[in-house]
Amino acid sequence: MVSVSEFISEEKYLFDSVANGYMSKYFFVPVGSEKDGLKELLVQKGDEVKEGQVIAKGRFENVHSPVPGIVSDIFVGDYGDGKQGLIIKIMLSGAFSITGKKHDKIDWKIYDSSSLAFMLRDAGIENTFKKAEPIYKQIKEISEKESKVLVIRLFDEDPERCTDSFVTRKFSQKIYGGAAILARAIEATAVVFAYEKSFKPDESVLGEYFDSDAKLFFVPIDVKKYPFGTMHDLVSSIKKHKSCRNPIFEKLGAKDFFVDSVTLASIYDAIVFEKPLIDRYIHVNGASLNVTGILNLKIGTLISSVVEQFGGFKEPPARIIINGIVTGLAATGLNVPISKNVKSITFLPQEQVAPQHTEICIRCGRCRKICPVNLWPGNIYRAAHSENEEPDVLKISLLCSECGLCNAVCPSRIPLCQTIALVKEKIKE
Repeated sequence: MVSVSEFISEEKYLFDSVANGYMSKYFFVPVGSEKDGLKELLVQKGDEVKEGQVIAKGRFENVHSPVPGIVSDIFVGDYGDGKQGLIIKIMLSGAFSITGKKHDKIDWKIYDSSSLAFMLRDAGIENTFKKAEPIYKQIKEISEKESKVLVIRLFDEDPERCTDSFVTRKFSQKIYGGAAILARAIEATAVVFAYEKSFKPDESVLGEYFDSDAKLFFVPIDVKKYPFGTMHDLVSSIKKHKSCRNPIFEKLGAKDFFVDSVTLASIYDAIVFEKPLIDRYIHVNGASLNVTGILNLKIGTLISSVVEQFGGFKEPPARIIINGIVTGLAATGLNVPISKNVKSITFLPQEQVAPQHTEICIRCGRCRKICPVNLWPGNIYRAAHSENEEPDVLKISLLCSECGLCNAVCPSRIPLCQTIALVKEKIKE
């Protein structure tokens, strides 16, 4: 583990308010790549759509129009995670039916677990705890497990980002309600709230939301030493905490349900206000900007439009990073739309970007020394690029938490973490 101060130049702070993003003339709604699962398009060029209307339907989630308007094009384009997929271009036109309107609350407790799961699917909710994944798919996968543990991370896993931490503090009632809804949807046996030490959930208020038999646990996390928020880190912290010395946590791991604050807020809005996932809270920051802040942005907003709202650049960015400087990915440019998985956008000037050319591995051992799970990333990288099969070496990659520390210390700038992530994907397939 290393100090968080090594990754950020100044102490990360939380914002007090959130602003709504400006409405552009066009919105570019990502439908999904082939790897995400093909979706059935329900609109075509020239169709008129309403705000919140289902425009693409999949087995595990729907895609909705973020604004009222007219479909002006459907094409293949770049996403913020580096993938390519279908994009529905919508020209803003007509009246809003969700944004700016007051909606009555629905008593979600009248619904059983199965009904809640289908409602989350129809609302297009994705879990952004790690890589965005349809929450309905995850609910189906955990349904066969006899003992189900729901682990809630109330802070950001990336030391540079503050989206989840902001949502936790600003919309705590949504977090509590979303947690109770999800706990019922998966029929959780236990719910663990993993919180940074400065902000503990209000146990007395939580009681108003939870009426199930699920036991509630609270585990403080030290966020001053990185990594601290991956599944591996949380499992370790939970098992060590005195309040969690319970047989239910003996097999806690990947087959249980891990979720973040942003997802819980979306769950609450989807069930209580019948609002589909059409916008996201985004932490916009970086030394290339004049100001930073939190915006509530419509899905499909281009990054270029976000920059305009922040008054443009004070100096051109050399890199645009999606979802944090440690665990995030570089966007291909300003014409990338906001998708469901985006939590932050960081604009870095040239002086803050390390040389990107890759050299050969010098076997310095820094990646092995810093790895929190005691892997040797360099060996896995070499095995992945070797002509001779080394299955045992590659299988070890499944232990990787993808914290990105190996990338941070590699003097040869080798994409160790990205390579290991690809290896893990291939093994799972």
